[in-house]
Amino acid sequence: MPTTVSMSPVLKQILWGGSSISLNLITVHKRVDRHAMHFFDTPDLNRTVLFKHPNFHENKPRDELMLWSDDATDQEHSERPIETGIYSPLLHDRPEAGGEAIYLRMKNCNELLEESFGVSEQVSGRDLSLLNVIDNTPSLDPFLLRTSVEDRKIPFNHELWNISDQENEKIRNAIAGKIRPIIEVALFSGADNIWSSARVDDFLKAIWNPDLPDAQEFVASFGFDLVESASVFSAWKGVTFYELQVMRGGPKAVELLKWLRSPLSVPLDITSNRMYEQQLTMFIEKVANDVESVLHDIRLIMSEYEQCLADFQAGRPEKFRDFLRTCRRKYWLMGYCVSAINNVALSYQQYKRYSSAGRMFYHQMNEMLRHMSVALDRRRERPLTF
Repeated sequence: MPTTVSMSPVLKQILWGGSSISLNLITVHKRVDRHAMHFFDTPDLNRTVLFKHPNFHENKPRDELMLWSDDATDQEHSERPIETGIYSPLLHDRPEAGGEAIYLRMKNCNELLEESFGVSEQVSGRDLSLLNVIDNTPSLDPFLLRTSVEDRKIPFNHELWNISDQENEKIRNAIAGKIRPIIEVALFSGADNIWSSARVDDFLKAIWNPDLPDAQEFVASFGFDLVESASVFSAWKGVTFYELQVMRGGPKAVELLKWLRSPLSVPLDITSNRMYEQQLTMFIEKVANDVESVLHDIRLIMSEYEQCLADFQAGRPEKFRDFLRTCRRKYWLMGYCVSAINNVALSYQQYKRYSSAGRMFYHQMNEMLRHMSVALDRRRERPLTF
């Protein structure tokens, strides 16, 4: 986002990273009646910015991120490679002026939450539950957060979400449309079973309420424990949601990639910046490679998903069962990938407004690349102050 304010690219990401990465509660509460239920019960928490922070373990091959592990000690790192941070600005009306951050998986997080905001188990049970739900969701997309909060039955003022009831229902229907064929095959495949369309609808309702017997029955039919139903349905819905998001944001990321690898990416004033030309060329190539890598991961997951569905509909359920078993980890990887491509595509569209015939000046190009590099970074340090 072009700006004259001097700040770190990480802080820019926190403040203006897009709806999947950044949730400014200060702005959110300006939209609703001050007497209405607030996001958190603790007032100081409502004067913060929530943000997502990638923390992949890149010392392992990337393919391992998609593998299932039954080792409970490994699950926190392998299944949740994206952390949640709370940015508390020093000046609430000027968050870009700097502040401090707390990360929900820091060892002393509970102590810091109590010290900084007054949050404790004794007086802030709902807030801690809400923070836990947020940290167990790969991104801050309002649809996913709203769904997660509703699944946990946490009291909430839905006017605070940056998504209308109509848009929420539209996405739910789109996800149901993608899932319906799988449920129909699962129900109608048995020769001895005669199911009605109403029965299919019951199972579709169950994906939004994992506690229903139909949800548990569906999950059990694939060999999972009943206690796994909520996790399986949550991840399956999440992957399907991101599949729909890719259809919207993917072409924009591809457009960006083509631009980065075209002569148009050469700055208008490159002759005045010859001493930096090689460095800029390498920077452009790195960002392009990172975008390509993210798109590759998305294609890999989506092609596997589509192949599993095709096999399932052809009467070979094994691969789809395995996909569901590893779905949670793919859900988190997709969360990072979709957030990243949406972010860099948005950044490109914003900076392109300041271009001339598709070309930018050196300082604009360099600033945009720095922003994109942070957005695409899979693992970075956790700054505590800005």
